[in-house]
Amino acid sequence: MFLYAVLLVTCTVLCTYAALDLKGMTKTKLAELEAKKMSECLKKFGVNITTLSGYLNEESNNTTKEFKCVLGCFTEEMGYGKDNKPLWDIMEEVHKIEYETKEDKEKALKIVETCKTIVPEEAEDSCELGFAMHSCYTAQARKLGLTLE
Repeated sequence: MFLYAVLLVTCTVLCTYAALDLKGMTKTKLAELEAKKMSECLKKFGVNITTLSGYLNEESNNTTKEFKCVLGCFTEEMGYGKDNKPLWDIMEEVHKIEYETKEDKEKALKIVETCKTIVPEEAEDSCELGFAMHSCYTAQARKLGLTLE
């Protein structure tokens, strides 16, 4: 569950439509893919799961470059961003899979609309993009009372 929050990025969308075919994608398959990609990104940047969990649970505000790059890696690997730009249309499609109730889907889509106005259209690098998307998404989810899937 908390891995999606990174996505968000979170937040936080799937490398490109070519990299992940959303047709037929289930919530379970998507969660498994997110967990796999997050694990790979943590390993790639030498960040442990405890650091990630602490940040996601608001027990830490770790903003080292390596940590931001984990979020950037995840964002790109999942297709939520590409070439330092967010791919909001992918995020919207993913939310339709991840959230089951109409109310939660509407909240998630509202978060995307809000974050479109907050997250830069182009970041200096993928690390900053992933961090910006995740930060926006989790802050807005808290405001709306949306539990991150």
